[in-house]
Amino acid sequence: MQSLAQSDPNRVQLPCEREHIRAQHKLYCDAGRNYVRLSHVSVIEDWGRDYFAQTGTPLVYLDGSGKENRRLWPHRSHGSGDQLDIALPFITTDETPLVLAPTPLGYGSYEPPVLTEQPSCEGSSRPADFGDPPGDREWRLDSNRMKVLLSIILDSPSTSRIFLEPHLTARLGFKGHPKIGFAGCFAARHDDHIHIVLE
Repeated sequence: MQSLAQSDPNRVQLPCEREHIRAQHKLYCDAGRNYVRLSHVSVIEDWGRDYFAQTGTPLVYLDGSGKENRRLWPHRSHGSGDQLDIALPFITTDETPLVLAPTPLGYGSYEPPVLTEQPSCEGSSRPADFGDPPGDREWRLDSNRMKVLLSIILDSPSTSRIFLEPHLTARLGFKGHPKIGFAGCFAARHDDHIHIVLE
């Protein structure tokens, strides 16, 4: 039986910086946090090529898994090589698309509910919640690119499940989609990234 701390020869690192796919920050590559199963690499690269062809911007990822078959801190999962976090696409207030998320590591670039949307966990303390960004921030979710991104990922037979905050699922017109779930109030927020589980 394989040790939980043993390196898995069936996982490899995603490309760190290509035209169609890249890490949000070189830390994800340098620290070995961008491993996925070998069978997933071509799938994810195809997503990136499709996304780049439609938007002119690369698919930007955050944490995948480590080289070893164990949970990737501080996540509750990201150990099997089947999970990948993808940064949400953002646009400036003058409608300039951002290539990278506006926070250095991508996490914490929240797109919170607007006044007409119901917060998922109002009054609850959630892990690693950095708080909503200021209302006068110079960036917002790029809904057009986000819809393209979601469509590509959800239409893929390799996508088993994704986690996204319910207010974004509804806002973008994907409410009720069988592959989209809510991670729950015990989990980190998913309005700064999409958590993807591949099969």
